[in-house]
Amino acid sequence: PVAYHEWMATAAQKPVIRRIAEWFCAEPAAFLELTFRKLLLFWDHREIPNNVALAGEGRTSGLLRVTVPTGAVLALGLAGMLLLAGAVWRKRSWSWAALYIMVIFYWGGTAAFYNLERFRAPVLPVLAAIFSVFGAYELYRKHLEVRVMQLVRPDGTRVAMNDGRTAYFYHGPMTFGGWEAVEAPALRRFRTEFPPEDKTGRVGVPSEAEIAVQARKSGMLVWSVNGVLHRLDFRGPEYRLCKFPLPAPSGAVEIVVKANTADAVLIADHQRDYGRSRVDGKTIPAELVMRVIR
Repeated sequence: PVAYHEWMATAAQKPVIRRIAEWFCAEPAAFLELTFRKLLLFWDHREIPNNVALAGEGRTSGLLRVTVPTGAVLALGLAGMLLLAGAVWRKRSWSWAALYIMVIFYWGGTAAFYNLERFRAPVLPVLAAIFSVFGAYELYRKHLEVRVMQLVRPDGTRVAMNDGRTAYFYHGPMTFGGWEAVEAPALRRFRTEFPPEDKTGRVGVPSEAEIAVQARKSGMLVWSVNGVLHRLDFRGPEYRLCKFPLPAPSGAVEIVVKANTADAVLIADHQRDYGRSRVDGKTIPAELVMRVIR
């Protein structure tokens, strides 16, 4: 640029920092616009070479030819930072906040002086790591996991038990799952349909249901499970996996709440949606956390 060559030619007599200050005072709006444009340019997919760039000289490397483009790393890393920001703020995780500080300062420093690819390259591994560690899984579980599980396990999960029975369930794990409370006031009905029972060689094998319950305080929960009345007593807030014998072979578990002084709730996993769980006769976009073992 013309200004660069002119300023550098007389830098000994008039320092560049002085010229920048004079320009800012003379045209503050133009100075701020250029600064904003440079900050945006740091995240642009195009590379500014000036001696060396990944898109140019970097392509002579066999390894770099098979890696993702710089623009993709920048976009995915930025997505990871945005997805992680809420968790960092809520948990006050200063160790992870240090990564943000480093990236932000590096961004500002590079944009303030030389927005060149060779100066931007050192931050790319950090951005790739942030996306891989945080963004990739969050994007998958929030936008893809439900549909993928419908394809790979259209009838939910089946686990062969050591006693010869099989456990059937639709929910995913508690850790990193989409478990949320479902209120259970008196007279509320819950129902989950399960695959038909295979009776081959199964005469006399007992069946049971396991239902996840979270009590919020001391009290009792009275409900019927497939027509049989049960009472659960809680001494305080408690998570419990309650087991009930199923009175007859059935392809469904149906619950009717009779009384609930423990302010107990059932749990639904919103990262699974097979259309098998209903609350008060309406299908919910999740699956109740329960299992049938038979």
